[in-house]
Amino acid sequence: MEGMKDSLLFIQGMEGLQTAITIPGLADYAGRVVNKAELELHVAALPEEDLSYFPPLAQIIAMYKNDEGQLVTIQDVSISTALNFYFGGQPRVQEDGSYVYKINLSLHLQDVIDGKVDPVIYLVPFPRAGNAQRVILKGYGATDRPPVLNVNFTDF
Repeated sequence: MEGMKDSLLFIQGMEGLQTAITIPGLADYAGRVVNKAELELHVAALPEEDLSYFPPLAQIIAMYKNDEGQLVTIQDVSISTALNFYFGGQPRVQEDGSYVYKINLSLHLQDVIDGKVDPVIYLVPFPRAGNAQRVILKGYGATDRPPVLNVNFTDF
């Protein structure tokens, strides 16, 4: 997440914006097994924005680019029969009234560590087509509640 100093990240449905996040340094964890990896993204509540009129996206999913350069869903999404149970990606209200998305990246992060895929994920709304909603998230340059990747490992 080095070099990423944007304080805001934008995601919008239809043909709108998607956010790319690079997670560097994972090669240092070769030989370890990912037990759980969860990315926390906080919604930015800008002063001029009323979240009652523009609520956060109901669902965000993570994708990556395959060898042909096409975006495909990560394994953590594609194996989920109930996205909200295993993968997450829905906004949850915190005690202070703010929103946070928690996204399970466990299988995908293992693939990155094993060198099977690049360490870049793309966050997009689900469904994307016909969905004009958007969300503004706090980026790595945010002074308050930047994204956090929580990972638990087991050594071989």
